[in-house]
Amino acid sequence: MENNPWACDCRMLWFVEWSRKLNLTPSALHCGSNNPREHARHNNMLLTLRSLNCKPTDFGQLVQRVLLLPERQSIP
Repeated sequence: MENNPWACDCRMLWFVEWSRKLNLTPSALHCGSNNPREHARHNNMLLTLRSLNCKPTDFGQLVQRVLLLPERQSIP
C-alpha cells in the first residue's frame, strides 16, 4: 500500500472510516497528483480525505457481505 499514489476523493471515504474503526494510522499513504504543488499540499492521505466536504450521497454506507457457497456453485 505504501509508495503507491492514491486518488484522494470522496470515493475513498470508506477507507478513512475503515482505518478509524481499526485504529490504523497509515502515515505512509499519500495522495497522488501530477502537480508537485498539489502533491505537497495533499501529502497525508487520511488528513486529506478527512478534510473533504463530501455529501453523504457521494459515499453512502459500506456494506460488507460474505456469501458461502457449496463447492462448484456460482452466484446467479
